[in-house]
Amino acid sequence: MPGKGKLLGAVMKDARTRSGLTAEALAEKIGSSVRYVYSLESGSSTPSFELLSRIVQELSIEPARIFYQGLNNTDTEYKILVSRLSRCSSETIKMIDGILDTILEHSQEEKTDNKP
Repeated sequence: MPGKGKLLGAVMKDARTRSGLTAEALAEKIGSSVRYVYSLESGSSTPSFELLSRIVQELSIEPARIFYQGLNNTDTEYKILVSRLSRCSSETIKMIDGILDTILEHSQEEKTDNKP
């Protein structure tokens, strides 16, 4: 697997070219220089979190493509879930986490009850 900078750069360049944007147009949209866009795409620079957020939004990059590369990328349901969670507020994430805890506890109880 390539280094994190190279991985981000490859994902970024792929998304930019698929969207039909030039490096110049992307630089303008994210408030950066063309040189820096090329530096990011080559993996020789790493953006701040704020700039990364603008890039992800501008290029409609699914965050899982960047942050979860080690996981099975064919699991569409997982990728959709991660993408949906990335758009939630921290309050909503806490609520979802509580619901998942309850579901998992119930699931464990069912497994224990069904043992011979």
